[in-house]
Amino acid sequence: MIEKSENVDYEMPKIGMSKWIVLLTGTFVFAVFLYFPISDKIDGLVKKSLAANPSCSLSYEDVSFELFLPKFVITNLNIPAGCMGSRGGNDIFLKTVNLNIRGISFTPFGPHFLIETELYNNPIEAYLTVGFGTIAINLQEAKVKLKELSSIIPMVKLQGTLTIDALVELSTKGIQDLKAHIYSKDLVFPKQKLPNPPLTLPTFNIQDLLIKATMEGNKVMVQELILGTPESPIRANFKGPINLNQSNISYSQLNLKGELAFSDKFIKDFMVIDMYMKQFTKKDNFYQIEISGPLMRPSLRSQR
Repeated sequence: MIEKSENVDYEMPKIGMSKWIVLLTGTFVFAVFLYFPISDKIDGLVKKSLAANPSCSLSYEDVSFELFLPKFVITNLNIPAGCMGSRGGNDIFLKTVNLNIRGISFTPFGPHFLIETELYNNPIEAYLTVGFGTIAINLQEAKVKLKELSSIIPMVKLQGTLTIDALVELSTKGIQDLKAHIYSKDLVFPKQKLPNPPLTLPTFNIQDLLIKATMEGNKVMVQELILGTPESPIRANFKGPINLNQSNISYSQLNLKGELAFSDKFIKDFMVIDMYMKQFTKKDNFYQIEISGPLMRPSLRSQR
């Protein structure tokens, strides 16, 4: 026998107004993506943006759209070294890049995405805005393990973690704007051999690294480049401009001035360094040095 249902409550559940608004908005967005070709248009924009710069021909295997947490998934993306202003360097290969849709940005105006990828075994998140002729990339507290970058900086071994806050605006002409704040509290130079002067160094615990830089015209102004603490075997403090070569960043011209010091133990253990540094002016145990020349092969001289 079927029981009577006089006691069943058929009233709508009590949901707050704010929850109703969220529910209705979500339903509307879902319907828009389901019944209108907006995703196809953005898909076309993504593919067009990847091929927009002839001097930086990105290649990829596929771009697909996922409706759940709407995003585009780019597989096997290859970024040529020339895109970073480097000739003869290593390309960057990203197995998977997620472009999570975050709406529209007004500075610059264009679609706004959250990038999720992995760079040299380092998980990376960054905000990307595709504007008219420009691309803005915003890194917020990105963590990079230096040991994993040995393939792109083979001239010196480094260990520790970099934290990067940076805003970079790129166009077909190169870097148009830059604001960067990079630091580490656990920087280490592991045991290694240096080519010039030829020397085998033990492990050095440097600890602190701080880099602050901004863009002024076609120059990157290094406001602070600080290395080490009072307890570190090596300490340095430099600042000055870097004149960018937009076609080949490695040929950008350095003009940094500052000072460099070594601990007493370091000098005692490596007399050859002390002999080499005697060519520079010394003030309060700090050698007064100017770093000049191309980024790929800088030279040291006493400050003038």
